[in-house]
Amino acid sequence: MWNVKSGVEVLTQTDSLVTQPIVEGAPTITQLEYNEINDHIYVITFDHNIIVHQRKDLTLVKQVIIIAQMKCVLYTFHTN
Repeated sequence: MWNVKSGVEVLTQTDSLVTQPIVEGAPTITQLEYNEINDHIYVITFDHNIIVHQRKDLTLVKQVIIIAQMKCVLYTFHTN
């Protein structure tokens, strides 16, 4: 992660659950959100994963996998 204003790298993650930066010509990560209230970063991927990390050290909080192709939604939570 980089500071937008300065361009300085502020965090590096070596054990990412997102293994490929690009799939079929498109970015794997489609959205990144920050929640100030709980200090979490939400990573949303092209294949409907929501990965939640602590901002301070990118520790995994939970992973939500959403499958909606069969007119139902399956939520799977992975936590440490």
